[in-house]
Amino acid sequence: MHPKEAGPSRPKRILAIDDQRVTLLLVRRILMNAGLEADTAADPEEALLQLREKEYDLVLLDIGIAGYPVEETVRRVREQRPKAVVLLMTGGASQFEVERARALGAVGPVLKPFEPKALVEAVRSRL
Repeated sequence: MHPKEAGPSRPKRILAIDDQRVTLLLVRRILMNAGLEADTAADPEEALLQLREKEYDLVLLDIGIAGYPVEETVRRVREQRPKAVVLLMTGGASQFEVERARALGAVGPVLKPFEPKALVEAVRSRL
């Protein structure tokens, strides 16, 4: 048996970064109910620590975290996990902010508030 055939693959792992605790709880519950593994971080610094510890397939990043420019966060995530998809989410970021993040390789955004099904579809379509 080939090593890749040795067992089932691990579930896709997502890291959600948002400064709103309620949003993080909701996102985690939605993704876990969809069979995805989900961790959360309240700010980019916490997220970067988690990115050092675990491999993530996708990072769901809120654009509007006060004190953390989105382009800097995207750049730092991509440095640590170049293969991870960075999917933006926003409740009202400007098109300029979205485009700056996209220029660094981010995709999206998912618009808040979101329906659970729409969030799962946005995440799965990028894994």
